[in-house]
Amino acid sequence: MVSDSAQTSCRFYCLLILKASAAKGYLAPAYTATGRFSVKSDVYAFGMIVFQILSGKQKITQSIRQGAESCRFQEFIDSNLKGKFSESEAAKLGRIALLCTHESPNHRPSMENVMQETESIL
Repeated sequence: MVSDSAQTSCRFYCLLILKASAAKGYLAPAYTATGRFSVKSDVYAFGMIVFQILSGKQKITQSIRQGAESCRFQEFIDSNLKGKFSESEAAKLGRIALLCTHESPNHRPSMENVMQETESIL
């Protein structure tokens, strides 16, 4: 049996992790409204990580999202790559990131679909 103090410590620790995740932008917008996670919350977090990998930035801005949407690579691809990347793969990954981070959970793909799309790029 877990003591009350251990449960309190665990809750506090979990809240710290959630706050850190929210600060990094991994938490889906619906979580802030409902306080509940879903499988689509994971899809959102995955999309944010894809954006971070593509852009080389921790904070994903609206201009990065717009760059991916319009395939303006200079706006969403890490400038450290100095243009040495596959534009078709970057465009596909940008599209996946956009779909995964859609505001509405109902419009996000399933993780299974995301993995199929990702595998088709490789």
